[in-house]
Amino acid sequence: MSKVLLSFLLSLIPVWFLGAVFLTSPTVCHWNEALGLPVPVVGTIKQVRDENWNRFSYGKLGLEVSDSQRAFTTEPKVLIFGDSYIEADMVKPQEKVQAYLSKMGIPAVGIGISGNSCVEYHHLMGIYNRMLPNVTMNVL
Repeated sequence: MSKVLLSFLLSLIPVWFLGAVFLTSPTVCHWNEALGLPVPVVGTIKQVRDENWNRFSYGKLGLEVSDSQRAFTTEPKVLIFGDSYIEADMVKPQEKVQAYLSKMGIPAVGIGISGNSCVEYHHLMGIYNRMLPNVTMNVL
């Protein structure tokens, strides 16, 4: 019996290794009282292995670091809410919609949560508008 158990455990090592190297990493989250949502812990690094090998880290409020940096500046900004098109896990941060708008002189912050509905984003708009300085417009 112990040989079978040992063999089984040893066979899991290559499976674990392949998963750790070639699959998307888990995202460590904590509950954010202000948002009423679980958000990724600041500094958490996420690796996405679906269509490419993308890697990025999270900043405040569960936003990708560059979005988090733009979010807390005092300059006027646009908040873009959307599902996976704005979250865009498989797109490099510098190639996301909000990065292109920011390069064109329209500071934009992407707040994307896959699977959210318009009603959920409408609720989040009010919360983010109160938390972030100098929001001039929301785009859904």
